[in-house]
Amino acid sequence: MNCKTSGQRSPSNTKLPWGVLRGLLLPWDCRAVGLSCVEGSWVVLFCAALLQASSLFAQIPVDFQETGDVQKPVDYQNEVRPILANHCFACHGFDDQGRQADLRLDLESVDSASGDTASGGAGRAIVPGRPDQSEMVRRIHSEDPDLLMPPASFNKPLTDPQKEILRRWIAQGARYEKHWAFSKLERPSLPIPKNDIDPKVANQVADIESNAIDRWVQRELDQQSLSRSPRASTPTLVRRLYLDLVGTLPSPEEVQAVCEDRSLNPIDRLIENLLASPQFGERWGRFWLDQARYADSNGFSIDGARVMWPYRDWVIATVNADMPFDQFTIEQLAGDLLDPSGAVSASKSQRIASAFHRNTMINEEGGVKADQYRHEAILDRVNTTGSVWLGLTLGCAQCHTHKYDPISIDDYYRLYAFFNACADNNSAGPTLEVLEGEVFGLPDSVFEDLSQLKKLREKLTSLEAQQKKLAEAQIPQLQWKQVSLLHAMGSDGPEFLPLEFLDDGSVLVPDRLRGNSVLKVEFIHPKATEITEPITAIRLRTLPDDSLPQRGPGTASNGNFVLSEFQLFSGTVRQNFSQAWADHSQPKFSVAGAIDGDPKTGWAINTDATQAKANPDLKMNAPHWAVFALAKPIEPSGTPIDVLLMHEINQGYIVGRFALDISTSPIPEQPKVPAEDLEALKAQIAQYSSRLPNEGKLFAQMVSKDQSEPPKTYRLLRGDFLSPDKDNGPLGPSIPSVFRDGQELPMHNRLDLARWIVSSENPLTARVITNRVWMKLFGTGLVETENDFGLQGAMPSHPELLDWLASDWVDSGWSLKHLIHRIVTSETYQQSSAWREEIAQVDPANRMLARQSRIRLDAEILRDRALSASGAICLRVGGPSVHPPQPAGVYNFTQTTKTWKEDTGANRYRKTMYTEFFRSAPYPLFTTFDSPDFSTVCTRRSRTNTPLQALTLANDPVFWELAELLVQRAKRESDPLSVEQRIHRMVLLAWCRDPSREELERLNEFYRATQEYYRQNPAEIHTAPGTQAADPDEAAYAQVARVLLNTDEFVNRE
Repeated sequence: MNCKTSGQRSPSNTKLPWGVLRGLLLPWDCRAVGLSCVEGSWVVLFCAALLQASSLFAQIPVDFQETGDVQKPVDYQNEVRPILANHCFACHGFDDQGRQADLRLDLESVDSASGDTASGGAGRAIVPGRPDQSEMVRRIHSEDPDLLMPPASFNKPLTDPQKEILRRWIAQGARYEKHWAFSKLERPSLPIPKNDIDPKVANQVADIESNAIDRWVQRELDQQSLSRSPRASTPTLVRRLYLDLVGTLPSPEEVQAVCEDRSLNPIDRLIENLLASPQFGERWGRFWLDQARYADSNGFSIDGARVMWPYRDWVIATVNADMPFDQFTIEQLAGDLLDPSGAVSASKSQRIASAFHRNTMINEEGGVKADQYRHEAILDRVNTTGSVWLGLTLGCAQCHTHKYDPISIDDYYRLYAFFNACADNNSAGPTLEVLEGEVFGLPDSVFEDLSQLKKLREKLTSLEAQQKKLAEAQIPQLQWKQVSLLHAMGSDGPEFLPLEFLDDGSVLVPDRLRGNSVLKVEFIHPKATEITEPITAIRLRTLPDDSLPQRGPGTASNGNFVLSEFQLFSGTVRQNFSQAWADHSQPKFSVAGAIDGDPKTGWAINTDATQAKANPDLKMNAPHWAVFALAKPIEPSGTPIDVLLMHEINQGYIVGRFALDISTSPIPEQPKVPAEDLEALKAQIAQYSSRLPNEGKLFAQMVSKDQSEPPKTYRLLRGDFLSPDKDNGPLGPSIPSVFRDGQELPMHNRLDLARWIVSSENPLTARVITNRVWMKLFGTGLVETENDFGLQGAMPSHPELLDWLASDWVDSGWSLKHLIHRIVTSETYQQSSAWREEIAQVDPANRMLARQSRIRLDAEILRDRALSASGAICLRVGGPSVHPPQPAGVYNFTQTTKTWKEDTGANRYRKTMYTEFFRSAPYPLFTTFDSPDFSTVCTRRSRTNTPLQALTLANDPVFWELAELLVQRAKRESDPLSVEQRIHRMVLLAWCRDPSREELERLNEFYRATQEYYRQNPAEIHTAPGTQAADPDEAAYAQVARVLLNTDEFVNRE
């Protein structure tokens, strides 16, 4: 391909602008900027240009004439600093421990004004204005491998153009500039477009500021001789705004209404409505939860469930309320330390907000050292704070001073000191009880009912404890006779196995019976025996046996069992028990649990330290007994009596060997709480519970809290928490010295840190968050390295625009809605994302923003798009996590099996952000579509395009179901007799636009072919997982819907 342009000079006379070439050479990811595979053709153009550029480089003389070069100013930020950062700072930078030759090149020497920039002992490295006398220039051009810099072992050689930039920079005075991101944030003056108004009043005119983004972008486009793309079509723009602002699709009617609106600003009104939607808080709250590393589990191998969703509710509520970001920050980092309106402690909402840093993991393994994992959590809090708010890689200073950025190891542990006061110690506590919906605000009557319910429950607990105490204190003395069992069998599912009869009349459970087996034995109490009195009680004796684990008497690995239900039938009539006693019950597994009708309770026999201390002879692996008193005695007869032993709680916790005895002794009247009192109390509780969310259940949300006497913080040698540097004394909490000019700035707690983070003294936060919001709306930030604003990070593509937007955001009162409104109302945001060949040649990564970017949807938004297209989506906001369908076997390779009870009804179709998230085994859709596991902070998700993603959209039962629901919705909303109308409606619902004639014909053709296939192969209709299609017609429509949900247009935001 011929890359020459008109007026191009011959290579021998060409002096290339290095800033442009460096921009071309920057690494980039086509998916990250939203390019499709078709758009990848630009690579051919780029490679050709690169080959030509390399041939030009080869002809650049090393020793330019100074006179011409000095006249072309070298840009320190764009040209010099990146070279020094990537090639020099590792050995000649901020890290005094790793610094070589005592030479520093990251800042201007103290004696540079005199023209003597030695910065070290081996000659003068930099002599401003005199490259011929500068040791740096000699070293970078040296052919002696012992003198060459950077050395060959560093594996980062300088190119000739880079060497020339450094030479020219020195020739021009070697002027250093403060790193752009560390410079004070100031609002730059707006650029004045061509043929515009008087520059003196430009910043005072409202309509200029309304298009400020476009002014900055247009200036850069003009410099590259590029034009902005035309505005996206109205359907495309409406769909883009819905996906970006609320994460769902508009209905066809909503799209049509905007298209037909002939008023002045229909798109602006749509934006206002979407920003006010409750779903806005969910869409942008999910973005924040990534940075909060939100999950519903503790992590590590056990990965037990935790309560964290009230914090998620708080994020959604505050984003919807447009809480100023500075307050949003302070409440999350230090909400528990706030003192609202002179009250004694922080408000409940602020304490819930402090859960931001309780999203750290907890190791539940036995034998772990709590202090080690407390230390790991604190490291995570420091690193997360640095990534989220400062855009810095603070973790690099955990073991040694940062190699590139001005963050020392002492700086790191001064930040560590802020979090070292935390009260949690690899534990759930401290916690705060929260009622469902409380974060969003509930009427006073709800809390009045809750208070009354709490009193009633306390009263019931007291009465039940009193009743239990009375019962346990009065174990009756009864006469017993062992029964002769006629039959004994067990089952775990459909298979029945006989139990083994032993010589002493007991029975033994065979090894093959495990799981949640039910044991059934039968005996008769006939009239013609020596016992003619009615049966009043039955005794279960559990017995040890050498064949059982630890000799039993249960089949669990430790010999325990859990008897969830003990039932007795006389013929077909179930007999109730009035009371139960046992020689011993495991804490929280009382024998009463075996006759209360609740399969989640039961009798077990393990012992705890308190019981063992009170009775040293008490052992689990020994004979035990339980007595069950019948509510109504059983008269002697020939009717068989069946006894069932049920084990519904834990797998394999079965009574392994047992015998039964009966008694005809009268059961003495036992003192007890009147039943009518308990029933009346339970009725009152049920009445109040029915009026409360989740029946008044309170959830224990983990929150932050500081110790009254925090431990001292020391520098940890090599980052080892067992090696504190006590010789140099403790470190007090403070911010890195680069942000306090090396001066002491005493600070005390997280509240001080939070307030500094959002103060005007911190130059980073506003820039970092503004850049991240831009990234969400354009696919790539103005600073491409959105998580690294340090010296190795990329320069902003539009530095003045970034500073102007950040300043404007702060001036607005830190309003996130204002910032987003500012961006999405710009022509830059609203332009088409269509591929343009001329952009690919000049700006292949679209950094100059001559068009919008196509962005692959996040996992949550992709499923939500399918939910909204199908019409099944439930838009209820907030609440506990839900369990949509997921494939079997997800937890087969986790250390502990998770409970995943598939939801039915509305919860099945909740937005995907509410899906319960286990770190060790996330919901499969999340891992397939690049969701992180949230073991650490995530400020930007990766984007991939893999065959597995297409297979998931085609075959996952969730998407099968939604495809069929899309068919049903289209049937309801169109003429059911017209195939074309139904397919047309399906396209409108899924793609939010009318299909072209060609698309409609192809879809109709596909429908007819599929319909004919199913007519000839009717058995194939029901082979799809979970399909509800009843006939070939419906099955063919479902296949069309599957195609629509698996297209490039559906999985991308255009």
